[in-house]
Amino acid sequence: VGGDSFCFLVPAMEDMPDGYYWELRKRSARISYGIGLALLFLGVTMLWSGMWLPKLEVLQGMQIRGDVTPSRAIVRFLIIYILGFSACCLWRGIWYWADAWILPENPLGSYWTTSLAG
Repeated sequence: VGGDSFCFLVPAMEDMPDGYYWELRKRSARISYGIGLALLFLGVTMLWSGMWLPKLEVLQGMQIRGDVTPSRAIVRFLIIYILGFSACCLWRGIWYWADAWILPENPLGSYWTTSLAG
């Protein structure tokens, strides 16, 4: 995956061959969407596995105490950041796809249309 996949290093639109800019946007959308789905899967798997729940201890009979250990607190923050980054990647991928498929011959019109619709 090169830098041009994420549209960091893109020459001026006038210097590009026809359709190259939109191919970069589509490739960037696919990569971003794929990363977002993978991170979503990871975050939801961590939630379902119960890694974020407090560790329960039974003390003297029926008293149950749940303490959040430092490692579980770190896992909680990690899950939040994984799911947050996943949402950003998914949104970016969808937005880039919308730009590439709605008015592809008019980039400025596409940007405004998707911005106003979104």
